[in-house]
Amino acid sequence: MLRLLTLLACSLLAVPAFAQASQIALPAIPGFHTLKGDLHLHTVFSDGHVWPSFRVYEANRDGLDFIALTDHVDYEGNPKEIERDYNRAFDLAVAAAKGTRLIVLRGGEISPRTPPYHANAIFLQNANTLPTPYMSETKGSFVMKAKPSNAELMAPFIEASRQGAFIIYNHPAYLYDWNETTMGADLMTPFHRSLLRQGMLHGVEVVNSGRYYKKAHRIAMEHNLTLIAGSDEHSDIANTHKGSHRPMTLVFSRDSTAAGIREAMLARRTAIYFKDFIIGRKAEIEPFFHSAVTATVEQSQRHNEPLLLVHLANSSDIAFNIRASGKYDVDNLPLGRIILAPRATTTIVIRTLWDFPPSVTIQILVENLITGPDEMLDTSVAVRPDWKR
Repeated sequence: MLRLLTLLACSLLAVPAFAQASQIALPAIPGFHTLKGDLHLHTVFSDGHVWPSFRVYEANRDGLDFIALTDHVDYEGNPKEIERDYNRAFDLAVAAAKGTRLIVLRGGEISPRTPPYHANAIFLQNANTLPTPYMSETKGSFVMKAKPSNAELMAPFIEASRQGAFIIYNHPAYLYDWNETTMGADLMTPFHRSLLRQGMLHGVEVVNSGRYYKKAHRIAMEHNLTLIAGSDEHSDIANTHKGSHRPMTLVFSRDSTAAGIREAMLARRTAIYFKDFIIGRKAEIEPFFHSAVTATVEQSQRHNEPLLLVHLANSSDIAFNIRASGKYDVDNLPLGRIILAPRATTTIVIRTLWDFPPSVTIQILVENLITGPDEMLDTSVAVRPDWKR
């Protein structure tokens, strides 16, 4: 017990019921709310080092809208101090979040060390009923059966699916010995393909903690899976992500409810906020950018040459690294590159070379808005100057 008390000291001391959120202003896309969340978190109820209420404190401090506690359903890290109950972390977190706007989702991580490897099940009804017959020991150590059968490995997925869970393929290739025969060249193992065919695989974790997995991104795009990010945090997240923010899943939801989040995830209306990048599908990323950045135009001249001053106002807390180009020259910007700073207006100068166009279209490549494994957002803004002839 002393060991656990020491482990939890930082988690339990002076953790308020509500911590003032450090708001990150992100644009909404028309018709939807942009909700920020972390879908991969651990506590002392598996192999984490903090109490569930501390996860709530961190989430409120970081301005999140939702979290999922995803303790391993096949491993108990503190069996002498904590009675086995895979719903307990969720119950404690819900109590701690009472009176705040934070939505806590019930989840669990299915984590065999053989295909299908790790997977998160979100929106569970009862985590205790997920069977793990592939295990021979779960209390204080993780010991799998020597040769678990396909039926034993499939059992928790069948139960999670029966409960209506959203199932995520976690961090493909992380810490696993590469074996093309069992894993497949693209990391979609035969087991994962079977889950997909049976409607028991919905998303893939493209970003985990501090890593972006390009192969996972390809899996998501090729198999039409939802893009997911998670911190996979086991300790204090402030120490892990010093000087930056945790990776987040952005959900474009019709409302701020658990049901709305689930509907959006099933409809693949998500994006990933990782370091200075937003990763998503163009259908969401393009309106996301245009909701954040608005353009106005002003007529000017230099030595009698007409110019356009295009003012790009960024209302979000994200800097956009852009390349601007078009029929008319962008003045004084090599390759048209410039940064649209957060909550600021940036002006670019368009040389019209003695022309008086009724409108000007500026092509914009946004280098930190990623719409595919090898693609950045390619969009445009049109401005219509009111020329005085």
